[in-house]
Amino acid sequence: MSIESEIEREHFLAVFDSMADPVAVLSRERQIVFTNCAFKERFGEAKNKPCYELFHGHDGTCKDCNNSEVLASNEAFHSDERVLASDLAFEITKSRCRYRGDETSILMILHDITERKLAEEARS
Repeated sequence: MSIESEIEREHFLAVFDSMADPVAVLSRERQIVFTNCAFKERFGEAKNKPCYELFHGHDGTCKDCNNSEVLASNEAFHSDERVLASDLAFEITKSRCRYRGDETSILMILHDITERKLAEEARS
């Protein structure tokens, strides 16, 4: 790797790790392959764990999983989900991305909406 490429990579990682929201890259097989610091602080070390196990405690793919749709589309997908691993609610944005060259993966950004959800539940 050239010095310029290494500097560019370090700058990218600095930006990625400075994000306040947890961010992860998922493989096509739903394995967590890369995370930022906020993700590690919230969920611990999760590399190579399946998302369905970490977030929902399942042994297999969630019945309402949209990862196949995300991989087949150029669109961003948004959902609100409770995450059992933390008992928090997140707005989750997923979009297709490239990770390690030509490998098609999923970029997932989790924005904590727990306070908003608790306020909505209190009003109803």
